[in-house]
Amino acid sequence: MKDSTTQLQEKINAHLFRLFNKQKYGLPAYELIYEIVSDAKFGPTASKIKYATKLHWVIKDLFSTQYIDSFEIDLINEHTHTITYKGYRHYNGRTIAPIEQLEPIILARDKKIFEAYYAGKTVAELNETPLRTEHKKIDTYRKNIATVDLEKAIDIHLDEVFANMSFSGGYEHKLEKLLSTVIDTNYSKITFEDFIEQITDADSPMKESGIRLEWKGDKTDLAELVYALAKTGRISDTSTGLPVTQKELANQVMAMLGLDSLDVANLMKGRYGTKGKPTTYKAQEGRTFVNDLQTLLDKRVLD
Repeated sequence: MKDSTTQLQEKINAHLFRLFNKQKYGLPAYELIYEIVSDAKFGPTASKIKYATKLHWVIKDLFSTQYIDSFEIDLINEHTHTITYKGYRHYNGRTIAPIEQLEPIILARDKKIFEAYYAGKTVAELNETPLRTEHKKIDTYRKNIATVDLEKAIDIHLDEVFANMSFSGGYEHKLEKLLSTVIDTNYSKITFEDFIEQITDADSPMKESGIRLEWKGDKTDLAELVYALAKTGRISDTSTGLPVTQKELANQVMAMLGLDSLDVANLMKGRYGTKGKPTTYKAQEGRTFVNDLQTLLDKRVLD
């Protein structure tokens, strides 16, 4: 039977692994990290302190700045009340091509907003304080994260709230402060990706055996299989005890088979159509993949 420390670490590992696969939005619950710290403080061992130290560096890495987008006004059209913005992406730590020019963005502004903020002002005056948006590494992994709404960001910026907004005291800083009480600086820094590779190496039978799986068939065939398995409700998420969702199952299958994408909903729509509008398309020889699987099972019974 696993001890409480192992169970706790496995919960956090499972959460971070799901974040890596874009199945979670943010970091593990504060209570879980607090238990890790308490365990390392009141029953210290080298392995407990090492794990807490790894978490500390993982969180710092996830909230490291990957790039900053800056926008400035290029053109004002008084007649149409439109503003053309040009933007630049500044990559943190990149030595080759550290700045990338973005596609121009044209925004139509409400008449009242235009008159209040833009009318009668020069481009130079409006660009005295350029708009900047910061993007963290965690943003690339978060589940269902929305892209920055430039128009909303500009409205905040115009009201001078954005410039005064404090980003200190956030959840990640709270966790970093908590973990800093037990970390051992003798351990090397670790990235989020390295951490995921380590826990996968430790937990996955496929990794231990060196097996790498690859899907050789039609993606729609695989989508059929994922759809059907998810619909049965017989595969559960051990962290919640609930049946795994179609999207979560697809993400796990993608990771297992090394696929970049598996859009089950659209693939199924292409093959079967929608409710009330079925398609006449079938797979090879007029059969779907699920039909072929049933044939194989029938043959097994007959043999």
